[in-house]
Amino acid sequence: MFRLLLTGSFGALLALGLACAAQSWSAAETATYHNDRSRVAEEVLLGHMRLAATTEALLRETAFAALAMPGEQVAPLNARERLGEVFDAVRRAIAAEIALRPQDNSEREEMVRLSAMQIHATGVADRLERAVDLFVAGQFEAGRTMMLAAAAEGFGPEFRNGISAAVQKERAELAETYREASQALYALAMHSKVAALAALIVAGLAVWGLLHGVRTPLNELTLAAAAVAAGDLSRSIPLTNRKDEFGRLARSFDIMVSEVARARAGLEQSRDRLERAVAERTAELAAANASLLRNDETRRRFLADISHELRTPITVIRGEAEIALRGGDKTAADYRQALSRIADESAHTGRLVDDLLFVARSAAGEVRMATRPVALAEVVQNSCGSARTLADARRVEVRERLTPAQGPVLGDPDRLRQAVLILLDNAVRYSEPGGEVSVTLEEQDSSVRLTVADHGAGIPPDEIDRVFDRFYRGDGAADRHAGGSGLGLPLARAIARAHGGDVMLESRPGEGTIARLLLPLARRLPAAA
Repeated sequence: MFRLLLTGSFGALLALGLACAAQSWSAAETATYHNDRSRVAEEVLLGHMRLAATTEALLRETAFAALAMPGEQVAPLNARERLGEVFDAVRRAIAAEIALRPQDNSEREEMVRLSAMQIHATGVADRLERAVDLFVAGQFEAGRTMMLAAAAEGFGPEFRNGISAAVQKERAELAETYREASQALYALAMHSKVAALAALIVAGLAVWGLLHGVRTPLNELTLAAAAVAAGDLSRSIPLTNRKDEFGRLARSFDIMVSEVARARAGLEQSRDRLERAVAERTAELAAANASLLRNDETRRRFLADISHELRTPITVIRGEAEIALRGGDKTAADYRQALSRIADESAHTGRLVDDLLFVARSAAGEVRMATRPVALAEVVQNSCGSARTLADARRVEVRERLTPAQGPVLGDPDRLRQAVLILLDNAVRYSEPGGEVSVTLEEQDSSVRLTVADHGAGIPPDEIDRVFDRFYRGDGAADRHAGGSGLGLPLARAIARAHGGDVMLESRPGEGTIARLLLPLARRLPAAA
């Protein structure tokens, strides 16, 4: 469409330009023709006027010669030569007119009249020159008579009237050629104006048509380009159904935008993959750093805990040893008693160090145990028997309700017994005299749950989470049980988590505490390596 419109516009302008050029060429040829006619007519007119002037000059010279006295020198007239030059010039001018207007017979008739006048004038010139010859020979009268007769007969009124008529004719013809030339120039000017106006109109219509034809597609292209520049790669140009250049441009534009969108999507996917990889690596580094920090914290806490907890037993051992080393009047029984206390404190210190190492390694994820299938019911039953010794002394009753069909758990029986004893010991120690501790063991889904409940003073809500911190003891716990170290519950939780389980507490002040130990059943665990 656009190409057809553009081709049509340029074709119309080209045709109009050629028509104007042809018309201007024709008008120029016409003006040139009339200009040549005017020039030739002017030459013919000047020739006739020169001929009239030459004959007048010959008549004057003849009159002067006729008045010459005998013995005076008479100059030659050269009439034949002078008239011949004039007639030749007029003949050439008339021949030029005949060449310009070969179809005009009046110019040929004028040539015939000119020839007759030349013959007549040549005869008169011959007679005049013979008369001059008679003057030169001294025959003045004969020469004067011949000269006056030739001048009167040859250049008389009839000859002069013929020349005058020719001059008038040529003047009229010259005026006509001037008029025709003026008309031709006027026509040329008018044609030029009309052609210029027509060219202006056609050019205006062509420009309007082009602008009207390209305004809409250009606006669509501009809006689409602006949208793409703003980042909207979903923008398309509604010109793809056109069959012209704009349709091809719109299709190429849509293909380009699709390629850019595809490239951007690829870049975004690469960026997302890179960001995920960086995030994963960052998370790994953060986890590694956190692990290092935890290990370092565990190391520092372990060292601090050891230095804190070992100070008292080491002081006791040292004091007993120093007393024993003083000697004096001590008996063997005294030494045996001191060594017995040293052995007890050493055993207590060894257990404390072992428990601290287990808790620290559990926090660092480095616990190594020799595991095997364990019947938790037997462990709980034996632990309850051991706990009754302390319970009887405090007048606390321990009641157990064990389901006989629990499955085995995979673990270390000594560590499991230690965790169960910690829960039972806490329940007995913090129960009121005459109170009761209930122990329940039941299977639940894929795990075994041990519940130890007492009706003691309970734990304040703000201390529930803190009691699992190593060596933390609340004010109430310290008042009711001064001999505790604050390592029991952290150790019980560390043992449970090392076996894939956990220890949780529920407590209300004044109503008692419920401790739950959860352990996964052995049949749901993968086979041990």
